[in-house]
Amino acid sequence: MERMALYENYQWLFSGKDKITLEKLVVCPRPSSIERFRLWFYLIGNKVLTGPSLGSWNYEALLKAYPKKGMNSYEFPHKVLLTLGMMGYFTGLSEDYCNSRKRDPGLGKIAGHGRIYQVNLLKVMGWESTVAEFLAGDLYDFKGWSPRRNLVVEFEIEDTTWEAYPLWQSAHQMKSISSLTMIDEADDHAKAILMKYAGCNIYELPKGDYKEAINAYNLSVAYSNLRDGIIGSCTVDDYGGRFYTMPTGMNSTFRLKYLRLDGEMVAEVDVGSAQPYFLGARILKEKGICSHWLEHCLAGDFYDWVKGITGMDGNKATIKKMVMAYIYSYNKPHDKRWFKYGVGLFSTRLDAYLKKNDKEIYAYIQHYKNHPVKGKKGKMRSDLSKELVKEEVAYIQRCLAHLPKRILCYNIHDCISCKMSDSATVKEVMLQVGRDMYGLNMRINIETL
Repeated sequence: MERMALYENYQWLFSGKDKITLEKLVVCPRPSSIERFRLWFYLIGNKVLTGPSLGSWNYEALLKAYPKKGMNSYEFPHKVLLTLGMMGYFTGLSEDYCNSRKRDPGLGKIAGHGRIYQVNLLKVMGWESTVAEFLAGDLYDFKGWSPRRNLVVEFEIEDTTWEAYPLWQSAHQMKSISSLTMIDEADDHAKAILMKYAGCNIYELPKGDYKEAINAYNLSVAYSNLRDGIIGSCTVDDYGGRFYTMPTGMNSTFRLKYLRLDGEMVAEVDVGSAQPYFLGARILKEKGICSHWLEHCLAGDFYDWVKGITGMDGNKATIKKMVMAYIYSYNKPHDKRWFKYGVGLFSTRLDAYLKKNDKEIYAYIQHYKNHPVKGKKGKMRSDLSKELVKEEVAYIQRCLAHLPKRILCYNIHDCISCKMSDSATVKEVMLQVGRDMYGLNMRINIETL
């Protein structure tokens, strides 16, 4: 009777036609079914309780994402979502059930939409799980269930990504990231922020609060993972070839404040005004012309210079966003969004200056603006961003290859993170590689707390 009461209280998780019986929830006639349920619990739990999703997911997407043999039952996600609700991770729905199987007039096909659950953030802060784990304790004792790290099981698929990208010195980066720890103040900071938003639907928060909550949650997850020796995998995108690891997605301020590399504070050594610099350096390499644009990148006052010649208001971050929008957009006539935040006026003024004073820079950017390409999602975009990322990737790969092997380090796009005591050596290597590749003394900055 107690179980029936719990079950009835949480049927809001499903539409009427999708209700599952209590018997289906608690009866697993074969050991393999129990194992499948446990695995599904972590697969779905990780998706709906980790990172930006925080409750927004979709059964069909889960089934497609994990097409393991024997894991294609439509019933298992229902069991898991019901269990998560009964354990108190979900407290309600912020909108009507929308896993609709009706034909979507706009798409012309059957649509399987995600849904947003109201999540108990205070409880979610204690969620610690990975796919390769089993629940501890009695499988059917809902009140006693807790996601703890006890039993670990080996699965068929092994993560070999750390061996797959030799140009990124990935084995050395894995060793370096394995030496990362995070101080306890990080967890306290994350919890204090998450408590502020307890009971809220983060998707309804103002943009600033939403970003704060997401950053705090990601910090909490990173703290938990590093404490338990989980460093994740690495990937290389197929756009410009950038290298991604666990620290890549962390807030930059949090990285400097809370991370420790082999027990020492972290420094980030990066290229000043990286994307504008690589544009100017490419033109110097191809045309033999050192532009005013490149000169100010090397002088370290590029964004102040751009602000002055365009006469725009705003801090460095605002001007930087406008510069990136100017470089990487293509010419879109009558696009009202272009003028919404002053980018249109900014672009007109910068165009006028470059056309008169930096003709090669102007012509190079305009070529890509006037010849956009279609991206993966069918939207048109300038390919200049891809070319400059490739330039950045070639430079950073070469820097990593020339660093002394004793130095623990990992890269984050145009930045190499290392121990503070090694930052001067890393800077010198990056300067030397810049001289070898471009014949220039690049602007290299050391960022510390």
